[in-house]
Amino acid sequence: QIEELDKISVTIENTIVARQIVLTNIRIIPDKAFEDHVLLLHLVVPKAQKFGIKSCYGCKSLNKVIAPDVSEIESYAFKDCKMLPFINLSNCKKLGMESFYGCICLKNVVCNQVEEIPLNCFANCYCLEFAIFNSLETIKFGVF
Repeated sequence: QIEELDKISVTIENTIVARQIVLTNIRIIPDKAFEDHVLLLHLVVPKAQKFGIKSCYGCKSLNKVIAPDVSEIESYAFKDCKMLPFINLSNCKKLGMESFYGCICLKNVVCNQVEEIPLNCFANCYCLEFAIFNSLETIKFGVF
């Protein structure tokens, strides 16, 4: 796992102006990995299982995330990703506080395995048209 984190650190440092980032073998996106990478449009991480705290926070241009195996999204991971219209969370089991707060273009959310939606998770997502939570048991304050 340490080797994977070292690889992602090197990749991020060398692609600070990248519009698309593809990381085919990374399983964990570290805390603050892409924080405030305002030019990033597409993030492709097919084996990622976890997005760390603030991992994509403030990626204002991000409009496509491909992470089909993600099972955990930590707090603030996608906060203020203002151009993100959709993300497939069908395998996600845990969402962190404010993980999608301020994603003003987010239209669709499908979370088949999430049992709890934490505080302010989807707050200020003004374009949200529908949300599907098949396993939901608990909703915290200010979710939507």
